[in-house]
Amino acid sequence: MAINMEVKKDGLLQKQDGSWKLTLTVNGDDMSMEIIQAAMGSPYGLAMVPIQYDDTPPNLDHFTDYKMKPLSEEKKVEGHAIIKRMGEKSEGEKLRQRACILCGDKDFHRFIYTSYGWADGNISEELIIEWLYQKCNIKSRTELVTNKEAQEKFRELDRKYKEWCKPSVDDQYEDNLNRD
Repeated sequence: MAINMEVKKDGLLQKQDGSWKLTLTVNGDDMSMEIIQAAMGSPYGLAMVPIQYDDTPPNLDHFTDYKMKPLSEEKKVEGHAIIKRMGEKSEGEKLRQRACILCGDKDFHRFIYTSYGWADGNISEELIIEWLYQKCNIKSRTELVTNKEAQEKFRELDRKYKEWCKPSVDDQYEDNLNRD
């Protein structure tokens, strides 16, 4: 059963071992009896979203998907593995994030324009997203998290883009000649 309560962040401290101590204050009416009665050190998974008191939707742009990483087997509390930290993204999640970044990158837009023969140089992010969907045979960039075939297609596209970004030997030579 999920526990739902309003909390306020009151403190954040990084310990010497690299772990973090987050201090939360619970709104008095929201305190759960399950939490009160639980033994100290009881592990819980936690999901939090910001609260907007003016009824506007919260801005979640800075939130990312994380994969929880368990501690080693010897660290258990009453038979339950403790969750140590969140933060390591899967390879697919990294590819999805890279695709999102590239779709908004003007240099990537120029790469698509010059490398794939688009007739118009005025390319929008929306057009790039649609083109990427077709190129990788997906309906959403989220499919890059699990679709191995799409991952390979995107990796190849990204490799070509990175190669395109590297200056040529001629460009480097000309740049050196033009320096004062």
